[in-house]
Amino acid sequence: MKHTYYYITSLVALAGLSCSKSNSDPTPTPTPVEENLTAPVAGIYKLTKVSNRSGSAAVTGVGSLTIIAVDNTTAKITQTRSFTNTATKFESTIVSVQDEANKIAKDGTNYIIKTTTGLQWATISGTKISTTEKIGSPSEITLDTEYTKQ
Repeated sequence: MKHTYYYITSLVALAGLSCSKSNSDPTPTPTPVEENLTAPVAGIYKLTKVSNRSGSAAVTGVGSLTIIAVDNTTAKITQTRSFTNTATKFESTIVSVQDEANKIAKDGTNYIIKTTTGLQWATISGTKISTTEKIGSPSEITLDTEYTKQ
Protein backbone atom coordinates (compact mmCIF):
# COMPACT_ATOMS: atom_id res chain seq x y z
CA MET A 1 0.00 0.00 0.00
CA LYS A 2 2.90 2.34 0.71
CA HIS A 3 4.16 1.82 -2.84
CA THR A 4 0.80 2.75 -4.26
CA TYR A 5 0.69 5.87 -2.07
CA TYR A 6 4.15 6.99 -3.27
CA TYR A 7 3.23 6.17 -6.84
CA ILE A 8 0.01 8.24 -6.76
CA THR A 9 1.74 11.10 -4.92
CA SER A 10 4.45 11.15 -7.59
CA LEU A 11 1.86 11.21 -10.38
CA VAL A 12 -0.04 14.09 -8.77
CA ALA A 13 3.19 16.05 -8.28
CA LEU A 14 4.21 15.52 -11.91
CA ALA A 15 0.74 16.53 -13.11
CA GLY A 16 0.89 19.66 -10.99
CA LEU A 17 4.32 20.63 -12.34
CA SER A 18 3.32 20.05 -15.96
CA CYS A 19 0.35 22.39 -15.54
CA SER A 20 2.30 25.21 -13.95
CA LYS A 21 1.71 28.69 -15.34
CA SER A 22 4.23 29.80 -17.95
CA ASN A 23 5.35 33.36 -18.49
CA SER A 24 2.77 34.80 -20.89
CA ASP A 25 4.38 38.25 -21.02
CA PRO A 26 7.02 37.91 -23.73
CA THR A 27 9.64 40.60 -23.92
CA PRO A 28 8.73 42.83 -26.86
CA THR A 29 11.25 42.90 -29.68
CA PRO A 30 12.47 46.45 -30.16
CA THR A 31 11.66 47.98 -33.56
CA PRO A 32 14.92 48.71 -35.37
CA VAL A 33 15.50 52.40 -35.99
CA GLU A 34 16.00 53.14 -39.68
CA GLU A 35 19.27 54.97 -40.32
CA ASN A 36 18.81 58.48 -41.69
CA LEU A 37 20.67 58.35 -45.01
CA THR A 38 19.54 61.71 -46.39
CA ALA A 39 20.66 64.05 -43.59
CA PRO A 40 24.42 63.50 -44.14
CA VAL A 41 24.18 64.21 -47.88
CA ALA A 42 21.58 67.02 -47.98
CA GLY A 43 22.88 70.36 -49.22
CA ILE A 44 24.01 72.33 -52.26
CA TYR A 45 26.79 70.99 -54.46
CA LYS A 46 28.70 72.93 -57.12
CA LEU A 47 30.02 71.38 -60.35
CA THR A 48 33.80 71.46 -59.86
CA LYS A 49 35.23 68.95 -62.34
CA VAL A 50 34.41 67.84 -65.90
CA SER A 51 36.43 65.14 -67.69
CA ASN A 52 35.83 63.87 -71.23
CA ARG A 53 36.06 60.05 -71.14
CA SER A 54 37.35 59.81 -74.71
CA GLY A 55 39.88 62.58 -74.00
CA SER A 56 39.46 64.13 -77.46
CA ALA A 57 37.58 67.41 -77.04
CA ALA A 58 38.08 69.59 -74.00
CA VAL A 59 34.80 70.29 -72.23
CA THR A 60 34.12 72.88 -69.54
CA GLY A 61 31.05 73.07 -67.34
CA VAL A 62 29.18 74.97 -64.68
CA GLY A 63 26.27 73.80 -62.59
CA SER A 64 24.78 72.85 -59.27
CA LEU A 65 22.97 69.97 -57.61
CA THR A 66 20.67 70.47 -54.62
CA ILE A 67 19.61 67.65 -52.29
CA ILE A 68 16.70 68.21 -49.87
CA ALA A 69 15.87 65.46 -47.37
CA VAL A 70 12.26 64.21 -47.44
CA ASP A 71 12.60 61.23 -45.09
CA ASN A 72 15.35 58.78 -44.08
CA THR A 73 15.81 57.37 -47.59
CA THR A 74 14.10 59.81 -49.98
CA ALA A 75 15.41 63.17 -51.19
CA LYS A 76 14.26 65.85 -53.60
CA ILE A 77 17.02 66.61 -56.10
CA THR A 78 17.32 69.46 -58.59
CA GLN A 79 20.27 69.51 -60.96
CA THR A 80 21.23 72.24 -63.46
CA ARG A 81 24.38 72.13 -65.57
CA SER A 82 25.78 73.57 -68.76
CA PHE A 83 28.69 72.12 -70.75
CA THR A 84 30.71 73.69 -73.56
CA ASN A 85 32.85 71.77 -76.06
CA THR A 86 35.80 74.19 -76.33
CA ALA A 87 36.75 72.97 -79.83
CA THR A 88 33.33 73.36 -81.45
CA LYS A 89 31.84 75.91 -79.01
CA PHE A 90 28.79 73.60 -78.83
CA GLU A 91 26.92 74.30 -75.60
CA SER A 92 24.57 71.86 -73.91
CA THR A 93 22.37 72.92 -70.99
CA ILE A 94 20.65 70.17 -68.99
CA VAL A 95 18.07 70.83 -66.28
CA SER A 96 16.52 68.01 -64.29
CA VAL A 97 12.95 67.94 -63.04
CA GLN A 98 12.83 70.34 -60.09
CA ASP A 99 12.64 68.55 -56.73
CA GLU A 100 12.63 65.13 -58.42
CA ALA A 101 12.23 62.28 -55.91
CA ASN A 102 15.29 60.03 -55.61
CA LYS A 103 16.33 57.28 -53.20
CA ILE A 104 19.49 57.46 -51.11
CA ALA A 105 21.20 54.20 -50.16
CA LYS A 106 24.46 53.21 -48.52
CA ASP A 107 27.23 51.30 -50.28
CA GLY A 108 30.03 50.64 -47.80
CA THR A 109 31.26 54.07 -46.69
CA ASN A 110 29.70 55.80 -49.72
CA TYR A 111 26.14 56.82 -50.45
CA ILE A 112 24.45 56.29 -53.79
CA ILE A 113 21.62 58.15 -55.46
CA LYS A 114 19.02 56.07 -57.30
CA THR A 115 15.92 56.88 -59.26
CA THR A 116 12.67 55.71 -57.68
CA THR A 117 12.86 52.70 -60.05
CA GLY A 118 16.26 51.71 -58.61
CA LEU A 119 18.64 52.95 -61.33
CA GLN A 120 21.85 54.27 -59.73
CA TRP A 121 23.04 57.54 -61.29
CA ALA A 122 25.47 59.04 -58.76
CA THR A 123 27.89 58.15 -55.97
CA ILE A 124 28.54 60.37 -52.94
CA SER A 125 31.91 59.98 -51.29
CA GLY A 126 32.55 62.41 -48.45
CA THR A 127 31.67 65.86 -49.81
CA LYS A 128 31.88 64.88 -53.49
CA ILE A 129 29.22 63.56 -55.89
CA SER A 130 30.37 61.69 -59.00
CA THR A 131 28.09 61.32 -62.02
CA THR A 132 28.26 60.56 -65.73
CA GLU A 133 26.74 62.88 -68.35
CA LYS A 134 26.23 62.50 -72.08
CA ILE A 135 26.17 65.54 -74.35
CA GLY A 136 26.27 66.25 -78.06
CA SER A 137 24.42 65.20 -81.12
CA PRO A 138 25.07 63.52 -83.52
CA SER A 139 28.44 62.63 -81.96
CA GLU A 140 27.86 61.96 -78.29
CA ILE A 141 30.50 62.76 -75.66
CA THR A 142 30.50 60.97 -72.30
CA LEU A 143 31.64 63.10 -69.37
CA ASP A 144 32.61 62.22 -65.83
CA THR A 145 31.51 65.02 -63.54
CA GLU A 146 32.17 65.85 -59.92
CA TYR A 147 30.21 68.14 -57.61
CA THR A 148 31.59 69.44 -54.31
CA LYS A 149 29.40 70.29 -51.30
CA GLN A 150 29.29 74.02 -50.54
